[in-house]
Amino acid sequence: MLIFGLLGMLGVQFTYFASIEAGNAAIATLLQYLAPLFILLYTVIWKKTRLFAMDFIGAFLALAGTYLLLTGGDPSQLTVSLRGFIWGIMSGISLAFYTLYSGPLLKNYSIQVIMGWGMLIGGAGMNLIHPVWSVPAINWSPSIIGSILFVVLLGTLAAFYLYIGSLRYIEPHEASLLSCTEPISAIISSVLWLSVPFNYFQILGSGLIVLMTVMVSIKSAKRSEPSAQETSFL
Repeated sequence: MLIFGLLGMLGVQFTYFASIEAGNAAIATLLQYLAPLFILLYTVIWKKTRLFAMDFIGAFLALAGTYLLLTGGDPSQLTVSLRGFIWGIMSGISLAFYTLYSGPLLKNYSIQVIMGWGMLIGGAGMNLIHPVWSVPAINWSPSIIGSILFVVLLGTLAAFYLYIGSLRYIEPHEASLLSCTEPISAIISSVLWLSVPFNYFQILGSGLIVLMTVMVSIKSAKRSEPSAQETSFL
């Protein structure tokens, strides 16, 4: 649990925000969602897991769809500092570790226990580096308090709770692929609330991610059938 809290929970959060600080949210999100590739590499090299063609197709669709969503088809938007790039890659590796390492914990503890202790340990670990009493004084306006509560309760607690909960029903690499639907919600929110234009490349990216989601869901359903161990998805 200590390893999970420090390297998993804290690792994912800190590297992601550090990547945003050094670059921008779009690049940070794109690099973080390289996690499916790191999980595939781990399962093939260390676990000797047999992966089917659909796994690699799903990974390609997830990455391609995320790329189109976050860049709108314009590669020039991928310019980022080396520091931002490194933090982003570390964020993807941290997310892969978080996904894989939480699996064994779910066999012994409930989701509530894992989330509660993971966040407590991660927060305590960060407090050793940057104590809460050393935070510069700011004007704690209602909007700032509301934003912090939104990040803590919805952006962190709810998101991580649901993500860990999904690992009870699907494989780690499938969970990481399905989580790539996050950019879709980001795009929809930006269009509805911030009037951000939504071009054809982003529509295509959304379609690729939806297709990937359907593929992974169908495969997970087939895997739960009695004959799933005797036949492959293809």
